[in-house]
Amino acid sequence: MFVAKLNAAGNALVYSTYLGGSGNDRARGIALDSAGAPYVAGYTASTNFPTANAIQATNGGGDDAFVATLNAAGSALSFSTYLGSTAAEGADAVAFSQGTGDAYVTGSTASSAFPATGGALQTTFAVSAVNTQDAFVSRVKGDGSALVYSTFLGGGARDNGLGIAADASGAAYVTGTTNSDNFPTQAPLQGTRRSLTNVDDAFVTKLSAAGSAAVYSTYFGGLQADQGSAIAVDGSGAAYVSGVADSSSDFPLVATIGLPAGNQDVLIAKFNASGSALAYSSLLGGSDGDLGYAIAVDGAGNAYVAGQANAYTAPPGNFPTTPGAFQTAAPGGAEAFVAKIATAPGSPLVTSLRTRSGPARGGTPVTIIGTGLSGATAVRFGGTPATSFEVQSATTIRAISPAHDAGRVKVTVTTPGGVTPPNPAATFEFAEGQWLQTGSLNDTHFSAPLVQLADGRVLLASGISARVGPATGSSEVYNPMTRAWAKTADIGTPRHTHTATLLGGPACRSASQPAYCGKVLVAGGYPLGVPGNQPVLATAELFDPTAGTWANTGSMNVRRALHPAILLDGAPCRGASPPGYCGKVLVVGGPTCDQPSPATCPTTRTSAAELYDPATGTWTPTGAMLRQRSNLDLAMLPDGTVLAAGGFRHGGRDDVGDL
Repeated sequence: MFVAKLNAAGNALVYSTYLGGSGNDRARGIALDSAGAPYVAGYTASTNFPTANAIQATNGGGDDAFVATLNAAGSALSFSTYLGSTAAEGADAVAFSQGTGDAYVTGSTASSAFPATGGALQTTFAVSAVNTQDAFVSRVKGDGSALVYSTFLGGGARDNGLGIAADASGAAYVTGTTNSDNFPTQAPLQGTRRSLTNVDDAFVTKLSAAGSAAVYSTYFGGLQADQGSAIAVDGSGAAYVSGVADSSSDFPLVATIGLPAGNQDVLIAKFNASGSALAYSSLLGGSDGDLGYAIAVDGAGNAYVAGQANAYTAPPGNFPTTPGAFQTAAPGGAEAFVAKIATAPGSPLVTSLRTRSGPARGGTPVTIIGTGLSGATAVRFGGTPATSFEVQSATTIRAISPAHDAGRVKVTVTTPGGVTPPNPAATFEFAEGQWLQTGSLNDTHFSAPLVQLADGRVLLASGISARVGPATGSSEVYNPMTRAWAKTADIGTPRHTHTATLLGGPACRSASQPAYCGKVLVAGGYPLGVPGNQPVLATAELFDPTAGTWANTGSMNVRRALHPAILLDGAPCRGASPPGYCGKVLVVGGPTCDQPSPATCPTTRTSAAELYDPATGTWTPTGAMLRQRSNLDLAMLPDGTVLAAGGFRHGGRDDVGDL
């Protein structure tokens, strides 16, 4: 390996030196102390790797991690040490704390005898039948004289530490990948591994200065492979992460500057100081795979990301670039990229549109969601001003689309803080009298409801895939920006001809939203796709779009299918004193049967109605309809009453309505 220092102009070497022994040696990370001395970490298979003032002077066997520092002139080793045991180890990143003067190293180890210190967070290797390696975190005294602490970090499967940072107090921030369902979490933002079997999630962990406890530790990812490659920390303790997201369609996004564009995208995220929330979480990429390798942050909170942008698809190079940048076109192949993510206070950003298409003649109400939108002076669809707009808050603008030629355009907002940057999440499509092609579903679904989620995506839950046989548990989410479907977690009880209702109401418009807001209630249905008599379900489940998971909630009092459901959130619910029913879900009618066997379940329709209270997760009977019926429709009237009309009843169709 080598270590080199360039002058400030980048046109001459200050020094350049080999560093290694007779075996395979590789540097994986470098950091500088306040005097400009470099700390280098990586792995070595050499038994004669140069050591100085070493904690461990000999190779433990095979590949060992190493940590070494040169003096500021690059003329001598201040210290250099192996770090490992009999199995393979490697360091992937190193950081230096200006506050403590110590070095911090992370990587992976396959050895239960890796040097861990007493009192550390995890002093033993997480042994299991499938575990091949744990991540490790080691804090080394700045002069190399001792380990302040050294800890394993992992669960019962494969774990890797890939990025590390340290703040002035000595706390360490680590990111990487985990395939463990029992990775050690603490106050997690995401408490479970969402990825599929044998597929990794990223993790983000903050360790105390003593290394004895996790301040926070969380999974971070979607159903496909996700990786935290690098991490940085600002003066407030906020952590910035970059890496790779294969979970393009369901990766947790917040205040995004970009949406999924390819099979792999660069992930960029900022965690608040407590690790309890994301300031932003975004994807950056083109139609080919793109990878984030490194991240740094300046004193103003601007993040700088570097990595690889692939440009193999013709025409090459649709990785997002900015006007006036150094190189805005890619000749093709694998290209490096550098991006700056601005977070200056007051900079406006459009993060999503609640309505993303409309007729070319204009007149479509469009809710624009973002940050820093106060005082907006203009809203434009492409270069055409909106017909009108109203600034409702710093995060919301309601605009009316202008007349425009058919096609996709970017929606921008002008404020005293500037003009919102181009963002795929702020794309509006003008169309006229035409259907647009979308991606195909991953599985076959019919007799399954569609429901739009609060972020604009669409959930298709369960259903049947064949006329005869059990219902499918498969559930999928449609992303209107990419026009693609992505599988999410299977529903707990497969069903068809059920209802799906987005939960909301007055409480969800308050500053402190209940946990149920934005979840989807699925209730009732048939478990089998067979003609004739069959059992009916009373069970209900909640889908969490953020976590991509299902959870059971209270069962209905009456088994039912082919029934309607409606969220009670009409005009009276938007006043100063909303009625008590607001935010509840009403279900009525449907075929019912109290018997578990199809042979004993003749078709019987019910007039029964009940209300679901999302605050308690329970159902309460309410007034029954005037007649028994199924396959009917419900509508909310301006005065808050509900109209039920049509459907089937005993003896044929029903042409009578109920209120």
